Parts: sequence; structure tokens; C-alpha cells
Amino acid sequence: MIDELNAVMDAVKVHCENSSPPEKMQIGSACCARFPDDANWYRARIREVKGNKVVVDYVDYGNEQEVDMSDLRSITPDLIRLPAQAMKCALKGFENKPVETKTSNQLEMLALEKTLMAQIVGVLSKDTMLVTLVDDTVSPPLDIARKMNQLSQPRSNHEPKSTTPVRKEAPESISSPEGSVPDENKFRPMRREKSFKEERRPPKDNDDFSNRGGNSFRRENGGGGSFRSRYVNVL
Repeated sequence: MIDELNAVMDAVKVHCENSSPPEKMQIGSACCARFPDDANWYRARIREVKGNKVVVDYVDYGNEQEVDMSDLRSITPDLIRLPAQAMKCALKGFENKPVETKTSNQLEMLALEKTLMAQIVGVLSKDTMLVTLVDDTVSPPLDIARKMNQLSQPRSNHEPKSTTPVRKEAPESISSPEGSVPDENKFRPMRREKSFKEERRPPKDNDDFSNRGGNSFRRENGGGGSFRSRYVNVL
């Protein structure tokens, strides 16, 4: 399937470099669109028209992007024979959670520029698959959803209490001046001398604080980074 897609991309490039922008495009129409970040041409579908700009979905990679009308080309029947390769997916464990910036950044950190193994474990709707993602290039394999849950757990700001044992005071010792003082002090009453040693105590609970830091879900908006490797394709 990858070889077929690469062949279609080569044909799209030749077609677009030898054709002109269309005068008008309808929402939902199939087309070819240039991706701003790498200036390459890809198969796309018109999602929204905004005057001289349009929002397109790149149907083989999942990105969404606003582009100029001049970056559009019509598409020929032979270039749409291969079905769209991007599938709308939800990550198992996050399918009912809102898409937040923090969650999006975490997935991007774990998945961007990586080849992940996707397994379809269910169907949410007619166009959305429920999947798990695993990075099997590391040992042991990394479950992406599990790691994201771990990153989302709050961390304590307090350092764990010290386990250093407490050294007790040395017992009081009694020393006699006899034999160690002049004769005139021989009958001086015995004195009590206390031996002081360095005492270690465990730090109090509030002695030391450490600040700890708390990096798509699937992005709805594309843009930025390498286009081909930004999203996971389930083939």
C-alpha cells in the first residue's frame, strides 16, 4: 500500500506542476493542494472556503490546513482511484475526553517523527476507529496511552522524608579529677561533664521543597513539522 501511495504522490506532483489553479472550488470537492511547510503537492478535500483562501483536509495524512486558492489544483480521476489513506481515529482511554493542549502536546512528544504500531480495537462511529498505539522500537514496548496517563498524574511538591537514622546523644559521663589535677584540688567535689556530639536530625517536612514539572491527542489543526511523518497512518 505504501508503494501505491508513493506512486500516486509522484503522479500528483507531475500533474500539479503542469496545471493551473481552478477558478472556483466547491466545499467537499476533491482536489490537490500544496502543503506550505514543504511546498509539496498532496491529495486533498475542500472543507471550507474563506474568500481567496480555503481550508483543506489532506486525505492521505490527516492534516488540516488553510491555504491560498493559488495553491490548489483540480484532480483527475486516475489520481483518486486509490482510497484516502488517513483514517480518523481515537486513542483508547481518551475517546471520551476533551482535546486539550496539554494532552495534544503529550501525544506529540511521544509520537512525532516515530513509527508506531496501531491496533484497531473498536469502532466509535462510521468514520472513527478506536485504536491503541505502541512504540515497539524500545524495550519494553511503550504503550502510548498508558504513558500519557502517567504524565497526567499530579506530583507532590514535597521531597520524601529522610530515612537517615537519628544518632542519639552520647550518655553523660562522669570523670573524676583524682589523678589528673593538682593535690590542692584533690578534694574538690566531683563535677559532671557532658559530652556533646554532633546530632543528626531528619529534616522537617517543610525544610526542602523541589519544583517539579507536571509533551495529539490527535490534532484537529495541522501545520508545522514534517508533513509526512506528523501523523500515524493505519494501513
